[in-house]
This record gives sequence, structure tokens and C-alpha cells, in this order.
Amino acid sequence: MSPSLDPEAILAILHALADGEARPPAELAVLSGVDPEAIEASLETLADHGVRRRASGDLRVPGGIDLLSEARLQAALASRGPVAVECILRGVTGSTNDDARALLAERAPPFVVLAEAQRAGRGRRGRLWASPVASNLYLSIALDAACGARVLGGLSLAVGVAVAEAVEAEVGVALELKWPNDLLLEGRKLGGILVELVRIEEREVAIIGIGINVRQPAHVASAIDQPWADLASRVPAPISRNALAAAIIAATLRIFEIVGDGAFERVVRPRWLKRDAFADRPVTVAGPTLRIEGVARGIDGTGALLVETPEALRAIASGEVSLRARGSGSA
Repeated sequence: MSPSLDPEAILAILHALADGEARPPAELAVLSGVDPEAIEASLETLADHGVRRRASGDLRVPGGIDLLSEARLQAALASRGPVAVECILRGVTGSTNDDARALLAERAPPFVVLAEAQRAGRGRRGRLWASPVASNLYLSIALDAACGARVLGGLSLAVGVAVAEAVEAEVGVALELKWPNDLLLEGRKLGGILVELVRIEEREVAIIGIGINVRQPAHVASAIDQPWADLASRVPAPISRNALAAAIIAATLRIFEIVGDGAFERVVRPRWLKRDAFADRPVTVAGPTLRIEGVARGIDGTGALLVETPEALRAIASGEVSLRARGSGSA
């Protein structure tokens, strides 16, 4: 059997076809450094990325491809006011959070790392995050966290609000939030947020990883083990990942300032509660040494989950716990 294409080869082919022009498979094989047989063996995967074969045998993507572009990102950011942040683009990488952490040795925040694909994308509690090529958004924002761990109390929730509002404004779909860091579309997971605090000498930096399903390819979607959603299946018009990334970055920078100024309870909490997917629902909160059943009652002024039990109203910090609807296996 001919070998299938790895993410680097797929990305090279998509770059070659990004202008919408047709090219023969032999030319694409040379450009991507693979055998023509590997392209033939991967036509179904390439089709998931919009590649179509013409009667001549040449391959093309009708209308071209909206690959990530620093120029387009900066133009989109500039259209949203004075947003000064460096955007660093990767092709295929391990994870953007890891890249951001490594870059702290040579540059100071703020900066953003974006990738077309991740080999080791991860979510909360170390779970793998499916990260196919040139399909979704994978980005990490490094920001100076001068107030230290106090920032993290509600930061993932605040970023969730920012991302949900940005997506809604950009593509017109309403999102809900699942404590502490999931974005839901029609009850299915659309995205997630992973916040890590890193100390570099005397400086503390928050690395905010954000993943959003823009258009999940069929060959990847079939392997995901939980209910998921993507934007493309709900939005008829083409979605510019560059414009959407810019909207998310700008919104996250704005809300980070709010959290840093200590205004989480006054400004962020009401906006989060409006999107609370589990409000007043029976839930189970479980962790290595904890299991609580009760009714979800929103969050407090620090971002802790409030669960009403027969004994008391409990406030639960995120830590290593998971939240799920009572009777559901989805955490």
C-alpha cells in the first residue's frame, strides 16, 4: 500500500494550490517531497481539504484556500483599532502553547503563535486536541501576568467570554460556555481554552491556548470521541480564519486587561452567566479525590463553580475536576 501523506506534505500541497489554479500531481509531488503514489493514495484526505480532480487529472481547489497569513492577520487586527501584538506563524508544530513557552527565552510578551496544524495539541487535563491541517484555529497568546496566580482564577472563563463574543460577532452563531474552559455550539464542543502560567526569571507570563473548530475534515471528525461541532457546518458563507483569529486575539487582549484590573466579578461574571450551558441543571463534578452531585448555580466572583447540594452551596475551583450533566458520560 502506498504511504499516506503526513501533515507537512498536505500543507505543502495546499500552499501550492492556494491560488485556485490546477496543477498536475507529479508537480505537487515534487513540491511536497513525496512520491506521486502517495498523492494518489491520499486523494480522499485531500478532498476533505477542498482539493478536486479535473478530467485532465490535475488537482485544484476551486476558489483557492484561505491559509493563515501574517499580512492578512495584521490587516484584520488593524481594522479593530490599536491592537499591537506580534503574530508568529507556524506550519506544522507540536503545540502552540509549547512554542510560546519556548519563545519566551528570546522575546517578551505580548505575542501570538498560530499554527496550521499541531501534532501534539492538547486540552485541559492533558487530553489530545484534534488538530488537522489548515482547517481550524490553533493559537496561543503570551501575555505578561504581573499579578501572578491571582489572574488565573477566572482567566479561562474570561477568555471563554471573549472568544464566544468574538465568534458570534464575526460569523453570527451563538455560543454557550461550559465551566471552566469549553465553548459549545448547540450543546456540542466547538472549542477549548488552556491557560498556563509560566515563570521566566522574575516575570510571570500567562500562555492562553485557544482551539476552535472552523471546518473539521471528515477523516478527522470520525475519530473524535465526544460530541463536536464546527462553524462551517452551521454558517453558509465562507469563513476567513485570518479574520476570525484577529477577532479572537483582539477580544482576548481586551478582556485580559479587565481581569488584570480586578474587574472579573463586576464585568466578566455577568457576561459568562448569560452563556452558562449548565445553569440550573443537575450536574456531577468529579476529580481524583472528589465527587459532588447537585445543581449548577453559576460561578462566584473568583470563577469558582457553584453547586447546590442538599447540604450546602459548594464553591469548586477548576483544578483537576470535570463537570458533566447528571447521567451523561461527557466530561
